[in-house]
Amino acid sequence: MLHDPGMASVEVRGNGAAAFLHAQLTSDVAGLAPGRVALSAWCNPRGQVRNLFWILRHSQESAHTLVAPAGEVEGLVQGLRGFVLRAKVEVERAEHRVLGVAGRAAEAKVRDLAGGVPAPGWALGSGGRTAMCLPGEPYRFLVLGVDPLPARLPSTEWRRLEIEAGIAWLTPESRESFIPQMLNLDRLGAVSFEKGCYPGQEIVARTRYLGRLKRRLFRAGIAAGRRPSPGEAIRSAERLAGNIVAVECASEGDGYHLLAVLRTEFAEDWLETEDGRRVFTSPGEGKMFDAP
Repeated sequence: MLHDPGMASVEVRGNGAAAFLHAQLTSDVAGLAPGRVALSAWCNPRGQVRNLFWILRHSQESAHTLVAPAGEVEGLVQGLRGFVLRAKVEVERAEHRVLGVAGRAAEAKVRDLAGGVPAPGWALGSGGRTAMCLPGEPYRFLVLGVDPLPARLPSTEWRRLEIEAGIAWLTPESRESFIPQMLNLDRLGAVSFEKGCYPGQEIVARTRYLGRLKRRLFRAGIAAGRRPSPGEAIRSAERLAGNIVAVECASEGDGYHLLAVLRTEFAEDWLETEDGRRVFTSPGEGKMFDAP
């Protein structure tokens, strides 16, 4: 099935692009093989994630594509430009659209659109289009360069797939609120602890090596009713246990799937939303939790 993933892309080019991105992002950009796709983040000096995106290194070392939620792209471009200084780097919003492909016939559709099917975590291109097979499960693709996009594409199912994959795309309510480990980015391969400095690196590393992480991302489910919003509280008795980061209707149409950052000490407690609905949780990896 074709989906509107609500994503847009940024091109980062120039002889200094790989070194520039390596010094700014949480992932090992310098070690990214040509054609490789990875999740990465850009943090503020306090180590809090301000942007999350997929990064693709093209066959030319000087060209990289960042694919992020469309509403964040303009800010991402302007923010990165502010750190270019004297580096030989250009940061521009790409004009092409981004199409999501998932489901049983996904491979056949991607082959029709891009001339081939990349392996998970890789990309390939043909005829001005680039197909990216996103690492992790469930199996899904992003195709860049499909202009114009087919009309009236659904987006709900794509957001459910992202929640199932444990990808907590940020919103204005959650931006610059969590260090990478709170969003499980270390478990998703988006953080390198062996590379050199980047904004917030000292805090990210200290949290890992001193074992002071008290909050983690969890999948969760709640019953039908009012749709909760990102940023809303989850409570254990009268205590704040955490906050919702992402939400989408359940595929069965009964209730909602959530991603929430919770204090680990409360993760196995009886949890409720602000309006009193039970919150059923599971760790941010593996399958969705099935309520009894």
